[in-house]
Amino acid sequence: MKKVLLATVAAAGMAFASVGAQAAPYVGTVPMGATANNQVIKPFEKVEGWYNANVYLIGGPADITVTFIGIEAGNTNRFFWGATDVFGGQTGLNGTLDSPVGTSTTILGVASGLLPFKFTTNGSPSGADVTNGANFAPGNGRGNFFVTFGACPLLTCIDGKDTVAPIGPGGDTVNGATPAGGQVAWVFYDDLGAGPDDNHDDFVVRLELVNGTFTIPEPATLGLLGAGLIGLGLAARRRRKA
Repeated sequence: MKKVLLATVAAAGMAFASVGAQAAPYVGTVPMGATANNQVIKPFEKVEGWYNANVYLIGGPADITVTFIGIEAGNTNRFFWGATDVFGGQTGLNGTLDSPVGTSTTILGVASGLLPFKFTTNGSPSGADVTNGANFAPGNGRGNFFVTFGACPLLTCIDGKDTVAPIGPGGDTVNGATPAGGQVAWVFYDDLGAGPDDNHDDFVVRLELVNGTFTIPEPATLGLLGAGLIGLGLAARRRRKA
């Protein structure tokens, strides 16, 4: 029984650690707030969430509804799920968090693991495209996205500071802490346009799921790697003694 338990602990530790194999994400806010260069996040002054993070699903298979929230870009941007061009050929200014474009599609039976989405652009410098699993921090000369998580698709569930108070719980605090997962994820893309302007509203989508949880690996998951390796070592020692 102990051997089975040790093997289970080891497997669990290794599984979670494999999810954590990425650069450590960090908490931040979409820069500049709802300025003339960042219209999609209106009516919020800021949205708090994660940079340099990649989005995973645990507890699948799950049905995920992808909703096009808005875009503010001179480039032609696209959102892909796998090889499927879900929202293609979008450009200009259209949609905000409180008045989304609202076009949506549902993807059925998504398995647990790294979500297979990406953003592409036509018109920015080379390196503007970004794939989930290879996300970058801002300022590295690469396209990147910012993500914030919530428990519902309403404005009240967005972590940020609003300009029209009170929006509600979760919508009025920027405090350097933000959920590391949830049933809803808002994903904000920066296509490196205008300098780059670093405003992350060049394409915004919302992901909602039935079953499971969206999450990002945090640095704490590295501890599970150690637990997994210890478990494997103890199991091997016990086999040698048997």
